[in-house]
Amino acid sequence: EVVEADSSTDAMLGDTEDDSSSSGNDTASTPDLGLGSNDSSDMVDSSVGNSMNDPMSDLTLGDAIEDTLIESNTENTIITADILEKLEVKTKALKEKELLEKASAPTDPPEYISPGAALVYNCTDGHWACIDVTSYQTCQSNYAWNLKQGLTVQCYPTQVYESEEDCIALQQYKIDSIAKTDFCR
Repeated sequence: EVVEADSSTDAMLGDTEDDSSSSGNDTASTPDLGLGSNDSSDMVDSSVGNSMNDPMSDLTLGDAIEDTLIESNTENTIITADILEKLEVKTKALKEKELLEKASAPTDPPEYISPGAALVYNCTDGHWACIDVTSYQTCQSNYAWNLKQGLTVQCYPTQVYESEEDCIALQQYKIDSIAKTDFCR
């Protein structure tokens, strides 16, 4: 059975054309769906607002839902960043504790002349360097001894990467982002 749409159906679908030949709510042309009245205006939930009179009310509701989702994502991002920051601090503290336990003799800082995949910070000259693993271990020993003895930090070991290219990329990132070097104090 083909049912002819009346003006209330057009309004719900967003059709703005005014069909002057329509007689308004023609209940004879609207099928009974077993929902009570055939008047389509009774089917609109009053908690949503009168979307037939205000076409912007659907946008407002949609915007409110979108804003809620954005706020939720922002809160989740902040929580995740906070957890990661706390984890990084704890990991760094454990790493330093391990290094302090290993410190048994004074060690000079590395020469910074052998390139490699290990990123360190030269606190004496104030620059990032990618050095080989042996020099990195020397840096670790120097850092641990100086920290344990309360001396000025000369070299700060950051991390060993898979390749020299990875190290160089992180070195450049730390330079460009003006990474904090408060570990040198």
